[in-house]
Amino acid sequence: MDVTGKLRPGTNTVAVRVRDQMGAGGLWHPCYLIFGEERANLLQNPSFEDGAAGWTLSAIGEAAGEIIAGEGYQSAHCVSLSVPPDGESIWSMTTTVPAEGEHRYAYSFRYQTSGVGEHPTITDSPKVRVIFRGEDGQSLTDTHGYFWAGIKLPADTDDWQEARVYFTTPPDTARISITTFFHLPGAYLVDEASLRDFGAAGEQ
Repeated sequence: MDVTGKLRPGTNTVAVRVRDQMGAGGLWHPCYLIFGEERANLLQNPSFEDGAAGWTLSAIGEAAGEIIAGEGYQSAHCVSLSVPPDGESIWSMTTTVPAEGEHRYAYSFRYQTSGVGEHPTITDSPKVRVIFRGEDGQSLTDTHGYFWAGIKLPADTDDWQEARVYFTTPPDTARISITTFFHLPGAYLVDEASLRDFGAAGEQ
C-alpha cells in the first residue's frame, strides 16, 4: 500500500480491503496510521533520575512510595509504591508545567503492577486529575471543571506497560497541574511519565 504524499500529521484513517485465501470476501476494515515527527516530552525529570525534582510525591494513610535504583523502564530509577487494603490510603504524584490554551495533550506513564486488588468504592484507578491554571497560577475553573480520567490496570504484569489519557485545555490556560492518584491495594512501579502537545484543538 503506497500512501506517499497522502498522509497528514496526526491520526489518519485508512480503509483496508481484506480477502480470504481464495480471493473471496472483500470486507473493508478501518486502520489507523499515526504520522508526524515525535512530540517533545514537556515534563521535567520524567524518569526520576533527579530524584523527586519537579514532582510532589504524597501519601495519605499507610500508603508509601520511594524512588529506587536499578528497576527503571529505560533508565536507572523509578518510583516504587504500595497501597494497603484499608480502603482509605492513597498515594499520588503531582507536577505542574506550562501549557497552552485550546491545545490537545496526551499524558502517559509506564507501570508495573503486583497483587493489585479491589477497592470498596473505586473500580478504575489510578485516576488522573488535571487542573487548568491561568497566568496568575490560579485555577481557571471550579472543581467541576477539572479533567478526570480513570484507568483500569491489570492486577499483575510481567513487564512494563503504558497508561495514557488525552485532554484539551480551555482558553487562557498557561499552566496545568497533573496528579495521578493510586487507590487500589497492591504494589506498583512507575516510570517515564510524559506530556506531549498535539497542537491546537481545531487542527487536523
